[in-house]
Amino acid sequence: MELVLVGLIDVIDCEDTALDRIKVAICQMKVNPNTIGIYGKSISHQALTAIRGRMRRFLDEIKSETPNLIIFPECSIPFQLLEELEVYANEHDCIVIAGSHYKDTGKNFVSRAPVIIPGTATYYVEKTTLSPLKKSGAKRKYIEPGQQQYFFSNTKVGNFMVLICADFLHAEALQQIHALQPDLVLVPAFHSKSPAHYFPIFSSACRESDDGLYGIYCNAFYPNAADGNSSIFANIDRIYHHDFREEGYSDLQPPEKLWVANEANDFLVVELDLAHKKPSLPKGTGASPNVRIIAGRKHGQIKEGPYQYHRHYKLVAFDADGTLLRGTKFSWQDLWRALGDVDLENWREAYQQHDEQKITYEEWCKRAVGFFRLGGLSKAEIQAAAKRRARLTANFEEGLARLKAEGFVVAMISGGVDEYVKAHIPSYKILFDDYFINELLFDGDDVVRDVIVTDFDYSGKAKALEMLCDKYSFDMQEVIFVGDTLNDAHALRQAGYSIIYRDTENDTAYSAKKIILEDNMNTLVDHILEITAKD
Repeated sequence: MELVLVGLIDVIDCEDTALDRIKVAICQMKVNPNTIGIYGKSISHQALTAIRGRMRRFLDEIKSETPNLIIFPECSIPFQLLEELEVYANEHDCIVIAGSHYKDTGKNFVSRAPVIIPGTATYYVEKTTLSPLKKSGAKRKYIEPGQQQYFFSNTKVGNFMVLICADFLHAEALQQIHALQPDLVLVPAFHSKSPAHYFPIFSSACRESDDGLYGIYCNAFYPNAADGNSSIFANIDRIYHHDFREEGYSDLQPPEKLWVANEANDFLVVELDLAHKKPSLPKGTGASPNVRIIAGRKHGQIKEGPYQYHRHYKLVAFDADGTLLRGTKFSWQDLWRALGDVDLENWREAYQQHDEQKITYEEWCKRAVGFFRLGGLSKAEIQAAAKRRARLTANFEEGLARLKAEGFVVAMISGGVDEYVKAHIPSYKILFDDYFINELLFDGDDVVRDVIVTDFDYSGKAKALEMLCDKYSFDMQEVIFVGDTLNDAHALRQAGYSIIYRDTENDTAYSAKKIILEDNMNTLVDHILEITAKD
């Protein structure tokens, strides 16, 4: 059993061989926050007996399916029941994520999730990011952030991580996921706003994974405290989407969410194909779904939110320069300015040649980068220019989160520069479901050396909308495009509904149905939800 360190995460090499297909069991337990032993409060015999009864009933129901991994929600399994689960894990050769409990360190308390590896040991993953509700300024002993994190490699169920509730929302944790590329990310949680906070990040994590990723979200349920909504997230071929929706497992919003729990449907056993975590092309005649629901309680009809399913609009695509990024019209021009007035004249000459169709868009971008390289333009100078010349539209993250919470697919389609956007939206690849933008490449000294040119500027923005419609099986009339200027004209005309969102008046509205001059993302979102509700 080898232990190495990657960043702040200890890597446990279990020296086992992963199965081709694994079975994962999710138990969404009802957890009363008053009986979880927080702040040293002892659990009554009556409460412990009730929790043990729920746990045993769940284990009895799934036993015949022989799961390879079982996960319980945060705060659901008291430490007093851990030994019983360790016995179960070893008898059934099954990895168990035993919820979490609070460990008295002598000085304070730490939240930790036991990870039982049969025949080996029980490891304790600690919660490093605390909710404000878990903090106290009055108690002598309080809950403090933990430190111990693990990455489990070469197990029977592949490589996996366990992140307790808010730890999954932390930027550093997401960076670790992208760096380590686990097969499974398992999140035991006790949370009240799952669709807004967890669903978008799981969706993005699945899409951003190079080889595919299975996201397992196991949330507790308790009225007004934890909303349940335990879910499975995965990349599957869209030809299988219809069945998951038809059987009532999921509304597919986001598309990677294939099953979601409710009060009546509170447990699941799912079979996952570790060898094919991400659909690939071309598909052969032997292709089959990589996710298969094999056990659970009776599934009811999925309830639809006020703006889901029957709403007219389903996708919102944004321009960046001048729309989400205020104070600038064109990030390329700002980077030319960073080289000085002489090079700005070169930009004007090149831009005129492109405008007169004497050179292609790709040639124009490559020419620009050639001047950047000769001028020694660095990543730090690009970031500084972006900070100096632009600002992020007000209430951006809150507004985007509202759209995603209502089930909208959100995309960014920009002819600008990725590093310029990163200066204001560092995690844009996670926040947006899809993005199209020019990507700069740098040498070992972080000086610009080349560019991966987007095909989706000017008329290409309309083509990007067509690609998104094809990807999500949307009609163009279900698409909203939000832009500000000339290179957005094709997309504004193509989309089912178009919005100009910018700082100042302009003589040309580019066929937009609505113009919003207020710099406030919430105002924009209010309008989108209003027209959606009317439709």
